[in-house]
Amino acid sequence: MRYVVDCRHNGKLENQFLELGIWGKPCFAWAIESVMSMRGGEMFTVLTQSAFIRDYCRMHYDNVEICAELPDYEGMTVWISGYAPCLSVDTLRGAMERFEHIGQADCAVVSAANVPAYNHEKDILPLYSGTKLEESNAFAIFKGVGKRKTYLYLVPPQEMVVVNSRNDFELALVLKKKQESGVILEQMIDNIIADKQEILSHSNPDKSICLVGHSQLDQWNIAELGGYKVRNCGISGISSFAYDEKILQQGKLNCEADAFIVMHGTNDIVYEHTLDEITHSIRKNLDYIRRHNGQAPILFMACAHVNGRLDRNNALIDQLNEALRKELISNVEWMELAFLDDQYGHLAEGYTKDGLHLNEEGYAVLQAVVEKKLQELNL
Repeated sequence: MRYVVDCRHNGKLENQFLELGIWGKPCFAWAIESVMSMRGGEMFTVLTQSAFIRDYCRMHYDNVEICAELPDYEGMTVWISGYAPCLSVDTLRGAMERFEHIGQADCAVVSAANVPAYNHEKDILPLYSGTKLEESNAFAIFKGVGKRKTYLYLVPPQEMVVVNSRNDFELALVLKKKQESGVILEQMIDNIIADKQEILSHSNPDKSICLVGHSQLDQWNIAELGGYKVRNCGISGISSFAYDEKILQQGKLNCEADAFIVMHGTNDIVYEHTLDEITHSIRKNLDYIRRHNGQAPILFMACAHVNGRLDRNNALIDQLNEALRKELISNVEWMELAFLDDQYGHLAEGYTKDGLHLNEEGYAVLQAVVEKKLQELNL
């Protein structure tokens, strides 16, 4: 197995985008680090004639071979463009599985862009060779050299950008920031769970209500609700999938409480999950509580509407709420949140600080309605 990151400069481009910084690292370094996440400790090759790239690689990476031109090699080669900073390890592994499934020596699996005709003996594919979209490929996997039949591998659009122009570079900045934000969010969630370890694991000796869910509960600064002492086990940024994985499956949630308020959904819809997958995940969270506490009532809050958010939309929220209500209505006390909406069906501006999270006035209204609901249920 040979891993090659193609970092040759392209004289046709308006700028040497390889060496421009993308959130603290040169463009090519992101491609290299995707390879390093895959290869274990194996040697990999950086193809370049740039002294800067050569010295950077020798300073930052172990087991790196620097070549100006690619030597012949008959084994399997994973070839990645240094101009493709957004490729993920999962995409590359999926493409490798595709190549192995085909099982032919005279084929290549390449990223799903328009692929030009080629018959290069050494360069294999023009991964870096021009500003036209049809000549931009993020990666190729092949065996040996010479002509071969090409199989395309579908790459998520957010990973497909190959930096051949200023517009490509600006798009890569946006997409890479989004990818890195996911890493930051993951760390933030882990930190909150660690900070709340005692709250999660210890019950309140007084009459108590346990809040389970995401930031709209986590950020609710309330000590008592309808005569119940509040144990706030909400985690900002978390989805129902992550709550199950990071908290419930780890046995971190003590379910000794007299009642529960559960709110999940708004962080689930920002990922590529189907409604069925989301409702199943939320049901798993509720089933966990039921298994560990069969007596306490569960008040499930519908997913709240948003106002002016690009990352979430109210049409999808309505679909999710409808699916959840059908799935959960027999096992929970369902609570609509339409009282937080304006006349257009958006989260009212007076109740929110950012179109998603509630402000103090929003929480005051929520508290009044929840306490009335608890009274109606004789809780």
